[in-house]
Amino acid sequence: TDEIKDMVLNDNRAVEKERFSLDMKNHSVFCDRFTGRHDGIIIQEIEFFALDDAQKFLPDYGVIEIFPEHKLSNRDMYFSSKEDVFKRIKELQRQD
Repeated sequence: TDEIKDMVLNDNRAVEKERFSLDMKNHSVFCDRFTGRHDGIIIQEIEFFALDDAQKFLPDYGVIEIFPEHKLSNRDMYFSSKEDVFKRIKELQRQD
């Protein structure tokens, strides 16, 4: 209905982002650049079949499994402020 469309279009919590993808070392890398209320946040995501694959891909980095506990999904970001998202990213970095 028109009322629902208006609610969606005027939702100030909407997650706005551009997604780019590229192939790197036979893996797909997804890069989300957020705008709007999450402007300045960039998240790169690479999915691996096994932790060993991740360690081979990034041998100089401490590789951790963060899904689904990362709390950085579009749904999580919808309910989070930019500050909350940065806080969560810092928490994930400390796990490294």
